Amino acid sequence: MDGQQDSDWGSKVSPAVREDQICDHLRNLDIHKSMEPDEMYPRVLRELADVVAKPLSMTVEKSRQSEVPGDWKNGL
Repeated sequence: MDGQQDSDWGSKVSPAVREDQICDHLRNLDIHKSMEPDEMYPRVLRELADVVAKPLSMTVEKSRQSEVPGDWKNGL
C-alpha cells in the first residue's frame, strides 16, 4: 500500500468514491451473470458505464455523507 492508502485506514473519514472507480467497476462486470435483485442486467450496466458513473458516484457520495455521524465526517 502507498502512503495515501495507509493514511485513509487510520482516518475515521471514508475516502470518496470517484467516478473513474465506478466506471472501471461497471466495465468489468461479468455480462454472463444473471439479473441482480435491482432488476438490472450486468450487460446493461456495463454498456452504460460512461453514462451512469457520474450520477452514481454523486449518489453514493451524498448517501455516504448523510449516513456518517457529524463527528466522523470531521475526523474526530
